Amino acid sequence: MAKVLATPYPVALHEELGMAEFTPKLLGVDTYPGGVSVVRMAYLDPAEGWVSLCTYRGDVDMLEKLAETAMGALHKCLDCAAVHGDLGASNLFVR
Repeated sequence: MAKVLATPYPVALHEELGMAEFTPKLLGVDTYPGGVSVVRMAYLDPAEGWVSLCTYRGDVDMLEKLAETAMGALHKCLDCAAVHGDLGASNLFVR
């Protein structure tokens, strides 16, 4: 997967969240003139059960419990020191 940004990418934060299994493996970040960054991450393969939250059709109660647990762990990991700028359903994956 790749993400194109017009702002610097927080690599250290991504790696910290990756250790808690909140992010795909970071494969690299390339920075281009004008401050454009291309962030490369491991592909979350649907064949391995990964689906975006906007296409998820499973157990909603289980998903709610998972979200509560994940948000608690995420807040603890971030220590309230960062804000995710794009937590839309198309950016969240579950399996």
